[in-house]
Order: sequence, then structure tokens, then C-alpha cells
Amino acid sequence: MKKFRFDLERVREWRGQQAQLEELKFERVNAERVAVEAEHRKIRASRDEAGRAILGQAAAKAQELAALDAYIRYTWSEEARLAKRLADCEKRVSEQRAAVMEAQRRLKLLERLRERRLAAWEAGLAREEEIQAGELFLARLGR
Repeated sequence: MKKFRFDLERVREWRGQQAQLEELKFERVNAERVAVEAEHRKIRASRDEAGRAILGQAAAKAQELAALDAYIRYTWSEEARLAKRLADCEKRVSEQRAAVMEAQRRLKLLERLRERRLAAWEAGLAREEEIQAGELFLARLGR
């Protein structure tokens, strides 16, 4: 019997490459989301630290309080900007997660088809070997 050959092997390989590409895109988008979250925490911590530094003084000057107020307003606007960016990142992460799952589903369909065809080929090979063994046995009996 001839060697096993899966007709859709190139398609299966291509689907595997697609799945890997989608996973890389997911990792990139997720890394961006993590970076935005880190930046958000950093701004919040910086604002809190500045507030503690000024308010912890025995006597704060009006200029220092005005600067703190301006900085707090700036950090609020930055937090709002980052919140929008984070929402966008989370949306893209969700979309990319769906794309990864779909690519993996398509790849698994072809892999299962390949496994079924391989099993059928192996069953055919076993039948052919059994037939040949039977014919060989009968030929030896006939001698």
C-alpha cells in the first residue's frame, strides 16, 4: 500500500501559521493593555505621593498648593485619557482573543480530519496485510 498522504496538509500548515500569527497579535495587544494599566497606576501613585509631600509639610505655601492643584487636574485628565485608551485596548484584546479562538478552531478541524483519514488509512493497511497473510498461509498449505 502507498504511503499515507493528507491532501490538505499545506492548508493545515497554513492554518497553523495563521493561528500562530493571531496569537502573536493577541500578545502584542495584551502587552499594550498591560502597559496602559501600568502607566495609569504610575500616574495615580505620583499624584498621591505629591499630595502627601505637600500636605505633610507643617506650612505649605500658596504656590505649592496651586501647583499641587494644577498637577492633580493634569493627572485626572491623564487618567481619563488612559481610561479611554484602556477601554480601547480591552476591546481589541477581546476581539483578538476571538480571532485566536477561531483560528485555533479551524486548525483543529483540519487536524481532526487528518487524524480520521490516517486512522482509515491504517485500517486499510491492516486489512491489506491481513489479506496478504491469509494468501501466504493458503499458498503454503497448497504446497
